[in-house]
Amino acid sequence: MRVFFSSLFFFLAGAAIGIWVWSYAHRAIEQKRDEQTFNRQQKAPPAQSPTAPAKPLPPRLKHGDVVARLMIQKINLRAMIREGADSSTLDVALGHISGTAMPGQKGNVGVAGHRDTIFRRLGQVAKNDQIQLQTLSGTYTYQVDDMQIVTPKNVSVLLPGRGAQLTLVTCYPFNFIGSAPKRYIVKAHLVSRITGEPPTTPAVIETR
Repeated sequence: MRVFFSSLFFFLAGAAIGIWVWSYAHRAIEQKRDEQTFNRQQKAPPAQSPTAPAKPLPPRLKHGDVVARLMIQKINLRAMIREGADSSTLDVALGHISGTAMPGQKGNVGVAGHRDTIFRRLGQVAKNDQIQLQTLSGTYTYQVDDMQIVTPKNVSVLLPGRGAQLTLVTCYPFNFIGSAPKRYIVKAHLVSRITGEPPTTPAVIETR
C-alpha cells in the first residue's frame, strides 16, 4: 500500500508539472503570435480612399482579436490584449472587457488578467506608476490613481467617469488556492497620448 501511494503521488506530481509546462508554453506561443500579428498590422500602409472620413471610427473587434499591447515598466510587464475576457482568452493573454471603452477613448478601458499568470505581480504596482497601452492608432499613457479590493459583483469599478480611464482587474488574494473570492483593481487615468505608429520599447514579455 505504501508503494502504491508513493507511486500515485509521483504520478500526480509529474502530471501537475506537465500541465504547468504545457500551459506556460502555450501561453508563450500565443503571446508571440499576437505580437507578430500586431507588428504586421502596425507596419501595413493605411488604406487610401477619397471618401474616407477625416476621423475614422474605431474598428469593430471580434472575440479574440488583438486589441493592444500593455506595458508596465515598474513590474517589467509586456503582454498582448485580446478582445474578450472569458477563461480561454485569459489563459493565453490579457482580455479587453467587452462593453468598456477602447484605449484612448473617453470612458473606462477594462482589462482583465489571471492573478497567477500575466498579472501575478500586479500587486506591486503603486500610485503614480505609469501604464502604457500601445495600439495601431498610437500609444496611450495612464497614471495609477489607486488600488481597490472588491467583490466580484461590484461591477461599478468599470463604469465610466470623467475623461479617459483604465481599470485593471484580477482575482484576489494573489496566493489563494482555488477560486479567489475577491477582485484586485488598479485604477488609472490618461495623462498623454502619442498618435501614429507605436514606438518600439525594449521589454520582457511576461507570460506567467
